[in-house]
Amino acid sequence: MSSEAQSPTPPRADAPLAGLRVLDLGQGVAGPYAAQLLADAGAEVVKVEPPRGDWARTLGNKDGATGLGSTFVAVNRNKRSLCLDLTKPEAREVVHRLVDRSDVVVESFRPGVMDRLGLGYDVLSQKDPRLIYCSVTGFGATGPMAGAPASDSMMQAYGGLMSIVGEPGGAPMRVGTVVSDMLAGANAFSGVLLALLRRDRQGVGTRVEVSLLDSLLAFQSTGIVDMLVSGTVPQAPGNRHPLIGASGVARGSDGWFTIGVFDHYWQPFVEILDADALREERFATGVDRLAHQAELWKVLDEVFPTRPVAEWIDALRAAGIVCGPIQDYEALLRDPQVVHAGSVRRLEGGLPAVDTPFRLDGVGAARFGDAPTVGEQTREVLAEEAGVDGSEIERYLSEGIAFEPSSSR
Repeated sequence: MSSEAQSPTPPRADAPLAGLRVLDLGQGVAGPYAAQLLADAGAEVVKVEPPRGDWARTLGNKDGATGLGSTFVAVNRNKRSLCLDLTKPEAREVVHRLVDRSDVVVESFRPGVMDRLGLGYDVLSQKDPRLIYCSVTGFGATGPMAGAPASDSMMQAYGGLMSIVGEPGGAPMRVGTVVSDMLAGANAFSGVLLALLRRDRQGVGTRVEVSLLDSLLAFQSTGIVDMLVSGTVPQAPGNRHPLIGASGVARGSDGWFTIGVFDHYWQPFVEILDADALREERFATGVDRLAHQAELWKVLDEVFPTRPVAEWIDALRAAGIVCGPIQDYEALLRDPQVVHAGSVRRLEGGLPAVDTPFRLDGVGAARFGDAPTVGEQTREVLAEEAGVDGSEIERYLSEGIAFEPSSSR
């Protein structure tokens, strides 16, 4: 069985982070996504999992052939999995050996957990002052909420996002995807890159700290600053833009689309719609249109249903006005722009993947290796990276210090 374990295809030699070694102790979405972005850029990533595996393995629909959950697949490609019981001293010693060979450690436990395991920043940075240690938490390492559990839904609520999503006067509403974790993962990736640059220039390691809460605050900077300037607490605007009067969701004769009419495009917009009411003084300026937004949309809701969505989009785009169809995921993946960009790919084993959000010289991820099963490369990593000999590996497996899959994929 162990001979059938598969490791990701090595990255191209010219990949940006080729040769970088990363130890991924994260679970869920945020930490693993940060480590995946590093792997996509060419880093060699070893993922350490507990005996039950990363808890994100159970999230989402499962692939029938591999049994892997969709959420896990989405944020764990290009990694090797080592399964250890970190409650046991010898398992923690393996991690120390791996850290000795690593440039970056990524972890996403609650504050204090890694310290109690003897794997915290203070201990590991003493061994290697050049180590980059990235911690992703819900609320931050300190403060009154530091030890509280966090999830994306809870963080969307706590972090203010749900207060501005939904219909005016309606119940708070969560955004329908994992927002805070993906933002925090991307921010952690950026933080690690900055730390690598600092190490290259100054020769020192760094503790990188990222929280879901800080990520949501930064994500909402425009709204928060606007509230502090105006003194008005924003409310859920529904599909209307809080700053632009003629911006929102419109309904054509055969479906829905969205528009965003900036002030300097107002006159072309009026000419295209050719509705006398839009020429009235109450809609003359951007401030006027925002003040009379409900009245403005009453007019627009009468005009837009007179023509199909495609006709409106063609006419508005020809004038330079921001607009577009409202697409579900199925339509999105068929969209000519998405197809042209090659944003949706296939991993080596055939499972779907979304490419990195950045391109370097037109290239996104440096490779598309499969997400591993729990402990798929345990033997390989113990032998090649931790220097454990064959007889000791067998003892680790028999004594529950380390684990390998019960069956190969």
